[in-house]
Amino acid sequence: MKTFTLLLLMLLSGLLLPAQDQSPIPKISLQITNYFSVYPRENIFLMTDKTLYKPGETIWFRSFTSQTDNPLVSGENRKLYVSLFDKTGKNVTKGTFRMSNGSCSGDLQIPDKLVGDSYFLIAYSSEQSSLEQIPIVKLEIDPQYSNQWVVEATAKDSISVSGK
Repeated sequence: MKTFTLLLLMLLSGLLLPAQDQSPIPKISLQITNYFSVYPRENIFLMTDKTLYKPGETIWFRSFTSQTDNPLVSGENRKLYVSLFDKTGKNVTKGTFRMSNGSCSGDLQIPDKLVGDSYFLIAYSSEQSSLEQIPIVKLEIDPQYSNQWVVEATAKDSISVSGK
């Protein structure tokens, strides 16, 4: 009899309890969407024309900006700040550039008296909310580097006639 009463009590309590939601995923998804609509995450992608430079050369770069909800961020009055740092964190040169339709292109002049070492080019805007979103491009600067191509070609197994 005790077993029957206990079984009946368990059955009734199961029917009286409200059913729980099947999955919390829709609620979590809505919270994430609401968060990024209030605090949009901006990402900047930075590219340079090359990774090896000589002191006095020009670094040509191009950047693209996107947000989580907008692939290309518009805004004609937005600024992109680009800086070149040495290994110790000292700012070597910097510039401010205007972004147009989420992209920007520009150049920075490398100082003539820079010593050969690794340097870091960064780009950021006032819209970025985290240091992890700042792109860092490692560049090598070598005073001995020459951007002039020297090519010497000889034809293999060819017959050379004098005067032609």
